[in-house]
Amino acid sequence: MKNIVVYVDCLERFFFFSRFCKSDNNFIFITSRLSIYLKSKWMNINCYLLKRSRRELSIDEKVFIESENIDLMQKNHSMNDAMLLFTSIENVLAKKVKKIDYLFVWNGSGTVGKAFKASSEKLNIPILYFEISNLPNSLFVDPEGVNAKSSIYKSEDKIDLYRIPTSFDFDEWLIKYEESKSKPLPQAKNKGKWNFLYLIDTAWSYSIGLKEVIINKKINGITKQKNICPVVEKMGNLSDDYILLPLQVSSDSQLLLNSDYKNEDMIKIAIAQAKINQVKLFIKIHPAENDYSYLEGEYDNFVTFVVNPTVDLIKHSQLVIVNNSTVGLEAMIYGKKVQVYGLCIYKNFNNERLHKYISSYLVNGIDYFSSETIQTQELNLILKRAFTDE
Repeated sequence: MKNIVVYVDCLERFFFFSRFCKSDNNFIFITSRLSIYLKSKWMNINCYLLKRSRRELSIDEKVFIESENIDLMQKNHSMNDAMLLFTSIENVLAKKVKKIDYLFVWNGSGTVGKAFKASSEKLNIPILYFEISNLPNSLFVDPEGVNAKSSIYKSEDKIDLYRIPTSFDFDEWLIKYEESKSKPLPQAKNKGKWNFLYLIDTAWSYSIGLKEVIINKKINGITKQKNICPVVEKMGNLSDDYILLPLQVSSDSQLLLNSDYKNEDMIKIAIAQAKINQVKLFIKIHPAENDYSYLEGEYDNFVTFVVNPTVDLIKHSQLVIVNNSTVGLEAMIYGKKVQVYGLCIYKNFNNERLHKYISSYLVNGIDYFSSETIQTQELNLILKRAFTDE
């Protein structure tokens, strides 16, 4: 039996990681949210509710916490709050949990990820980073990080070591992929929802608890001044004489951490390319965007802001320009020419690497949004990622 410690920051993550708890291993949750602690206790899951534990940090530790920390970049908490969260997590991992075989953390680009990484190195415990793959029935799991922090980004030829299973048929996979894309996004169901549990967590967070990043993000989303969305159109019959520019949310961690380009830069680049190609430019604003200030100004008449389904726009485009959005990967799936400007794992993919990524690198057979129990056999496949490429 392995002891696996997981940081759980929201209910969605709680329901996902609790699906592992029926496997033949011992899962231990850590959280700063009172509601998750109470839910864990109700479900007989071992859980530690973070308490304030502060120590003096060295200059190197402070630099480490501050460097490329998405929570600080998005102003979800202050540096003081980050240091307190960091030391509180460190205290639980070093002193409260007696034996740890693995650390699991979602995404890992914020303060929690910093704390888990530091403890992983100090205590010599393997760590795995999780992320939604945005491809059906699969997870992104890596021992070094997600996106441009992952092992397959740092060593591009690592993906070449994987083998495509003989059972994998790309055309069959594409049919299932299109079926999944035709359904509403599962994460859209709970987008922006507040419930009484948030009220409990907010009261706890701003009294004796730690400043909760998810709560702060919710509050920031409410209090932040909204800009007016530009006029968008749904185009009728799409022809093949346009370039597609899908924009990301302007505060997306991918833009802030893994690119030198902002949305306004990408628009200028795409306009220049459309002029060279002498074609129209279709720009799709991310549906979760709420800051349109970078769109102020006038645009040439060949530029249109569109709201058509992304798959339809990809299929009929002659070129897709992306910063580092997963839409770029999606365009590659459909065999489209893609220009990538930010840092991302698929930037140098050819067809073989794409197929290896889909069929072998991703952990297949686990649907993040399902409610099915994740069995020991599936967990063992995940744990192997901490030590080996296959």
